[in-house]
Amino acid sequence: MEGISITSGVLSLIASLMVIFTVLKFPSMWTNKIYMQILVMISVSDVISSIAVTFGFPKGTLCTVQGTLIFFGFRASWIWSVLMIYQLCSIVKYGHLRLSFRTMNLICWSLDLIAEFLPLATGTWYANSPDFQGYTVCSISAYGKSAFSAMLYLSDFKISIY
Repeated sequence: MEGISITSGVLSLIASLMVIFTVLKFPSMWTNKIYMQILVMISVSDVISSIAVTFGFPKGTLCTVQGTLIFFGFRASWIWSVLMIYQLCSIVKYGHLRLSFRTMNLICWSLDLIAEFLPLATGTWYANSPDFQGYTVCSISAYGKSAFSAMLYLSDFKISIY
């Protein structure tokens, strides 16, 4: 099972890096093309989570690092996807883009950093958690002490599925 996880992480990493290197090789694909810029940022987010997936099923501190990177990368990818849909709706409804690339970066990375560190407020941390097949995966370690932390756990789980 660990081999499958590492292999999928490596394949995802390669695919995401290919998107990024294509834009580096052909800069005209990036300039003034908001959807390509968003696509590259989704690829950057996927690189973050793919690197973490290649760790396999670690224990201890490496597990905390893996859980943090996986949730951060998956969540950022999700936020960028939502921003892409918002921009598309803006063009259809208003005839122009409503957010600049700089504003979208500010929204995405700020929201992601806030969401990444919110579990700390409830005493919850990224660590080993058993999955349904008996393996331990690096995720949020416990529901914590409040309904708020349970909500964070479930929202992170939903985001990581997509």
